[in-house]
Amino acid sequence: MRHPHTDAPLALGARGARVAVLQRALERLRLGRYPELLALRPDGVFGHATATAVQQYQSLAGLPADGTVGPACWASITADCARLRGRR
Repeated sequence: MRHPHTDAPLALGARGARVAVLQRALERLRLGRYPELLALRPDGVFGHATATAVQQYQSLAGLPADGTVGPACWASITADCARLRGRR
Protein backbone atom coordinates (compact mmCIF):
# COMPACT_ATOMS: atom_id res chain seq x y z
CA MET A 1 0.00 0.00 0.00
CA ARG A 2 1.29 3.44 -0.86
CA HIS A 3 1.79 6.01 1.86
CA PRO A 4 -1.06 8.58 1.84
CA HIS A 5 1.23 11.56 1.20
CA THR A 6 2.43 10.13 -2.13
CA ASP A 7 -1.01 10.65 -3.65
CA ALA A 8 -2.77 13.85 -4.68
CA PRO A 9 -3.31 16.49 -1.98
CA LEU A 10 -6.44 16.31 0.15
CA ALA A 11 -8.75 19.30 0.42
CA LEU A 12 -12.33 20.27 1.18
CA GLY A 13 -14.73 17.85 -0.51
CA ALA A 14 -12.37 14.85 -0.62
CA ARG A 15 -13.74 11.51 0.58
CA GLY A 16 -12.39 8.07 1.35
CA ALA A 17 -9.88 6.07 3.32
CA ARG A 18 -7.08 8.65 3.00
CA VAL A 19 -9.32 11.26 4.60
CA ALA A 20 -10.13 8.87 7.46
CA VAL A 21 -6.38 8.26 7.99
CA LEU A 22 -5.86 12.02 8.14
CA GLN A 23 -8.73 12.51 10.57
CA ARG A 24 -7.46 9.76 12.90
CA ALA A 25 -3.96 11.25 12.84
CA LEU A 26 -5.27 14.73 13.64
CA GLU A 27 -7.35 13.33 16.48
CA ARG A 28 -4.26 11.51 17.90
CA LEU A 29 -2.34 14.76 17.69
CA ARG A 30 -5.17 16.66 19.39
CA LEU A 31 -5.20 14.21 22.28
CA GLY A 32 -1.43 13.91 22.59
CA ARG A 33 0.16 17.21 21.64
CA TYR A 34 -2.17 19.89 20.28
CA PRO A 35 -5.28 20.13 22.51
CA GLU A 36 -6.32 23.30 20.70
CA LEU A 37 -7.17 21.35 17.53
CA LEU A 38 -10.84 20.95 16.75
CA ALA A 39 -12.06 17.48 17.76
CA LEU A 40 -12.92 15.27 14.80
CA ARG A 41 -15.07 12.19 14.29
CA PRO A 42 -13.26 10.19 11.60
CA ASP A 43 -15.84 9.61 8.88
CA GLY A 44 -13.77 9.79 5.69
CA VAL A 45 -15.32 13.09 4.59
CA PHE A 46 -13.10 16.19 4.33
CA GLY A 47 -15.71 18.69 5.40
CA HIS A 48 -15.48 22.06 7.09
CA ALA A 49 -14.52 20.60 10.48
CA THR A 50 -11.61 18.69 8.94
CA ALA A 51 -10.54 21.76 6.98
CA THR A 52 -10.56 23.81 10.19
CA ALA A 53 -8.53 21.20 12.08
CA VAL A 54 -6.03 21.02 9.20
CA GLN A 55 -5.62 24.81 9.16
CA GLN A 56 -5.18 24.85 12.93
CA TYR A 57 -2.56 22.12 12.73
CA GLN A 58 -0.74 23.87 9.90
CA SER A 59 -0.58 27.11 11.91
CA LEU A 60 0.73 25.31 15.00
CA ALA A 61 3.29 23.37 12.95
CA GLY A 62 4.60 26.46 11.13
CA LEU A 63 3.17 25.45 7.75
CA PRO A 64 1.17 27.64 5.37
CA ALA A 65 -2.38 27.38 6.72
CA ASP A 66 -4.13 26.75 3.41
CA GLY A 67 -6.25 23.80 4.56
CA THR A 68 -4.81 21.53 1.88
CA VAL A 69 -2.90 18.41 2.94
CA GLY A 70 -0.05 18.02 0.48
CA PRO A 71 3.35 16.32 0.89
CA ALA A 72 4.80 18.81 3.39
CA CYS A 73 1.72 18.68 5.63
CA TRP A 74 1.54 14.85 5.46
CA ALA A 75 5.24 14.64 6.35
CA SER A 76 4.74 16.94 9.33
CA ILE A 77 1.69 15.03 10.58
CA THR A 78 3.54 11.73 10.15
CA ALA A 79 6.59 13.02 12.06
CA ASP A 80 4.45 14.42 14.89
CA CYS A 81 2.56 11.13 15.20
CA ALA A 82 5.88 9.23 15.29
CA ARG A 83 7.10 11.51 18.08
CA LEU A 84 3.95 10.74 20.06
CA ARG A 85 4.51 7.00 19.63
CA GLY A 86 8.10 7.45 20.80
CA ARG A 87 6.97 9.02 24.08
CA ARG A 88 5.03 5.95 25.20
